[in-house]
Amino acid sequence: MVFSRATESMLRQVLASLLPGSDTPEALLARLKQVERGLEPEDEFSLILTWLGKCRLVHKLCQEQLPLASVDTYRVPDLIAAFEYDKRIVPVLIEVKKREPKNPASLDSDSLSLNGGYLRYAELLSLPMLVAWKYRGFWTLFEMQHAKLAAKNYKIDFDTAMKENLLGPLAGDFLYRLAPGTRIRVRIRKLTEPDSEGGFDGEVTDAHFENPLGERVPEIPHLLSLFLFWDSDGEVIEEGNYVVQSFVVPEVEIAEFASRTLSRIMNAWAGMKQRPVNWRAIIHDASHFAHNSGQLHSVLREGARYGVVTDLSTLHPSSPPSFL
Repeated sequence: MVFSRATESMLRQVLASLLPGSDTPEALLARLKQVERGLEPEDEFSLILTWLGKCRLVHKLCQEQLPLASVDTYRVPDLIAAFEYDKRIVPVLIEVKKREPKNPASLDSDSLSLNGGYLRYAELLSLPMLVAWKYRGFWTLFEMQHAKLAAKNYKIDFDTAMKENLLGPLAGDFLYRLAPGTRIRVRIRKLTEPDSEGGFDGEVTDAHFENPLGERVPEIPHLLSLFLFWDSDGEVIEEGNYVVQSFVVPEVEIAEFASRTLSRIMNAWAGMKQRPVNWRAIIHDASHFAHNSGQLHSVLREGARYGVVTDLSTLHPSSPPSFL
């Protein structure tokens, strides 16, 4: 029997988790779910790196190591990646972490604990040791050397991790905003009289984007996807036998990270289908738009040209890394 790449990849993970022993079927199922949850951040971050446009290679490292006691000294990180930077290729090691705050209502910055074995492994290979951390929906990528040695492990708080974020210069992350007043304008012709609840059969005769000046914007591929998660206000105007419905971007001061956009689009689609995002399946689906490297930057540059995107900017770390 021939399996798809996605299925074969999952089977390898399953086999790796089914160690010999007297585990019950229930325990094995629980372990498989734990493995799946552990892979999700790695898969999501790998796709984000390639989607942003400057990552030329990313793959997972096998974390089985011998002699068994070597884990007390060395820890193999999750990924190795190669980025294009200043006309050269920069290889790095990346450990991926996801941690949510103990109290979501608190605005306090949480901290992350990291095993020193990652640094010793990176020293063996003479490669930079980076950490990707997802916290409150935001990704940061920082050098592990910014973490401070505590009693046993290294620790870093999220505020410091964001100040030293390398996603911009290394992976191509940036900030942007949909310009307030940008709208999707849909013109619908009534085919029937409204019923008791105001509903009617209709035919869409026109749908297009307009910039804040009210100018029609040429079709920009995938600009519509941003409206899946971006706040918008609904407007309805009656024009005789027609109804004009608009979704208008309100005045907001908060910009969005490109590194969050793929996840927000995928979660919006998954929410409409009432099922979680399957990052593993996306990795092996070559036709999925997530594999269009650098596409978001192209979409937003085109949007800026017509005035529907603004505030394009790249953030740089407080301490420029020596390896760049």
